[in-house]
Amino acid sequence: AWMNHFNFMAANGWLIGPATEAKRFAQMHLNGGELDGERLLSPEAVALMQVMQSSTTGEPLGYGAAWRVHSEAEHPYVEHD
Repeated sequence: AWMNHFNFMAANGWLIGPATEAKRFAQMHLNGGELDGERLLSPEAVALMQVMQSSTTGEPLGYGAAWRVHSEAEHPYVEHD
């Protein structure tokens, strides 16, 4: 993936790139960690990246390791800005 270093927020991985690469990142997640026939992440790692993280006080932060997590909806979903 083509990406440039981006100094804005640590939570976004400090990377910025074209929409075509963001699409490939999402496709890799939809494929359980595989892209173009290659395993990049384990299915377990993909699942963990979509689990909402909590603060040290236990308050839900609304984010997983790579995704914004929406659990209040009738059908929970994840998204990436």
